Amino acid sequence: RADEAKLKAEGAAKVAEEKSNILRRAREYKEKMDRVVEIPPKLAAQTLLHSLRHFHWEKSAKLSNAHYHSIAFHVLHRMIEAQPDFQQRGVRTFTQSRLCRIFPSWNDATKNQISNHDPIFPWSLGCQLVSMNYGSPDEQLLASEGMFRRNASCGYVLKPPQLFGPRRERELQRWSVKILGAYHIPRAGSNGRRQNTLPITPVIRLTLHSGEKGALPFTFETRPSTSKGGDPLLYSEENLCSFDVGNAWVAMATFTVLDKSGEKNDFIAGAAVPVSCFQEGYRSVALFDAHHSRTGLFKFASLLVHVTRMN
Repeated sequence: RADEAKLKAEGAAKVAEEKSNILRRAREYKEKMDRVVEIPPKLAAQTLLHSLRHFHWEKSAKLSNAHYHSIAFHVLHRMIEAQPDFQQRGVRTFTQSRLCRIFPSWNDATKNQISNHDPIFPWSLGCQLVSMNYGSPDEQLLASEGMFRRNASCGYVLKPPQLFGPRRERELQRWSVKILGAYHIPRAGSNGRRQNTLPITPVIRLTLHSGEKGALPFTFETRPSTSKGGDPLLYSEENLCSFDVGNAWVAMATFTVLDKSGEKNDFIAGAAVPVSCFQEGYRSVALFDAHHSRTGLFKFASLLVHVTRMN
């Protein structure tokens, strides 16, 4: 009898705990709903854009042009991985006449992942707005800055004709880039006014972001060299690379100067150039600091390259 009474008491305690949790959740839900204020009809009638959760692209295609979708980076990648052709076609069709915003995932923030996602892939699908974390000055953010240099960094870029109408066949382009020199490169850790006094081992890295799902970026690095900072760096004929580009209208090439004297590859300066803006011949590539500005010690930082189209 004592054991039966003990089991009954434990069961009653569990039931009481479940009821308490249900009551607490109901109270929290009521408090949350009390804070929700309905939008007045007159204000709703003046709204130009309406955000709507995405369920299926066929249903989204029937919406008016005043509706747009907001999709997290990880959700977009998961959709494309599940049905590559169907989902990419759905995004392209939807964004031909409607807006689509891609934003960093809340899961990334909870996992302390502060690096940015590659913005080139959503742009290749026609997504107009791709949110970036400007608190993380990485190569993805550099590529994002390069996209808007197509139009003098004014913040708006016209959508290319490849994203309108049926999907066109890719025009394969082959380019070769020869890195000849670097000039006015400050030491790692320098800011706009004060230069670090430690010697550096600079390396120039060229990375091609093709905008294709699952494609690894092409990367080329020069051999390390020693510098006291500010001295010109001259490179030999060995620093020549060639690469193929299928989506030249959206592909982005980033040039980054890294310091390999320590355990980490410290960022010194960088720049991003759209492949559609490539011009043959000897070219000077203006470099920017980690805050994407050309002031102080970075005012004249640049690379000398030779660009050739091979087909």
